[in-house]
Amino acid sequence: MKLSCYYILCAVRIIFTLLPQTGYIHPDEHFQGPEIVYGDIFNFKIHQAWEFTDEKPIRNIVFPYFITGFPSLVANFLGIKYLHGTFLFPYFMLVLPRIIMCSLSFLNDSRSNSAVIFYKTYMPPRYVLGLTERQKDISIHDFAGIDEDGLEDLLNSLILQSKPQYVYAIIPHETSIPIQNLFVFQKNYKFVARKCLFPHLSTESLPKLNFGKLTYAEEFKEATEY
Repeated sequence: MKLSCYYILCAVRIIFTLLPQTGYIHPDEHFQGPEIVYGDIFNFKIHQAWEFTDEKPIRNIVFPYFITGFPSLVANFLGIKYLHGTFLFPYFMLVLPRIIMCSLSFLNDSRSNSAVIFYKTYMPPRYVLGLTERQKDISIHDFAGIDEDGLEDLLNSLILQSKPQYVYAIIPHETSIPIQNLFVFQKNYKFVARKCLFPHLSTESLPKLNFGKLTYAEEFKEATEY
């Protein structure tokens, strides 16, 4: 069901790419991109925006050429000029950069491999997570209350075997310093701490007043550097 929904949304994405609107949301989509590139490649009479022609220009031509330039060179080589004078020519000129951006957007659809570990706190019942056997992109691990050496051994084993792109460690506040100093984290991940009380509240580390400030249980997210 989820896979079918994904393909439907992919089709919608492609349709909106190939079905251009009768106006534009923002003029810079055209005047600071294809307008400049097409003028150079196809030798069209264009309006060069001041952002590119000023004595101290504030726009870089690299990105427009990356998105529109190379495809335009290919289209020019394949004889797009023979469509000049037909309705297909302006249509193709309009959708070409959108096709490139749409194609690049599919690269972002690949799922990341994530691991979630619960350490020195109670993890929620598995059924509320709604994970099925077919979902291989996320794994849940209960490290219970093992000591620091055992924790590092388990993390080393986890990282070597599944190589998760992200590791989410849900741990009580007082455990934050030891876990972020583990060598396995310092070597493979960038440590990002995020304090939160909801949705996971540990009764073993309740919020408390600390020098006039409220201290919460913390949730830690490890962003990969693989």
